[in-house]
Amino acid sequence: PTAMATSTAMATMPTRMVTPTSCPMNFVDVVPSDWYYPYVHCLYCQGIIGGYPNGTFRPNNSLTRGQLSKIVSMSAGYNETVTGQSFEDVPIDSTFWVYIERMYMNGVVTGYPCGGVGETCGPNNLPYFRPGNTTTRAQVSKVLVIACLIPINVQGGPHFTDVPVGSTFYDYIETLYNKGVVTG
Repeated sequence: PTAMATSTAMATMPTRMVTPTSCPMNFVDVVPSDWYYPYVHCLYCQGIIGGYPNGTFRPNNSLTRGQLSKIVSMSAGYNETVTGQSFEDVPIDSTFWVYIERMYMNGVVTGYPCGGVGETCGPNNLPYFRPGNTTTRAQVSKVLVIACLIPINVQGGPHFTDVPVGSTFYDYIETLYNKGVVTG
């Protein structure tokens, strides 16, 4: 599969302006010795992610498709004006509507056809996005490769016994493996 991104906003990961001011992050459940601390801290300081009112981040919680859309859309610098509704289950007053629409506009996500169990077709036959569903590592791999416009590279694969050649997300997972982004 090839990426159908219509925006050139992200040929590589965007370079953010580093400022000399400090950015204190005081989550009680994310400490500097955690392997993921620098990543959480970076996204927090950029205003891309936040925590819960009780001062926690909850690093072991699952990530929803809506939350992933916000993180990737903001990280990619997508800022297109959004006016319409492309998914039956993501109305314009939805928390993640603008981020999901921007991901859709940039060819990163497509959704699921209407007509499935509990997903009736409305008057415009809009697909469903399922923003509250948890996302899988495979789905995250696909989103990252497409959003970052990373050329597909499956050299040396397969590298994972549970991702055989020909599986839906093989190309994306292998590409991220070859870029050093994921390991098993």
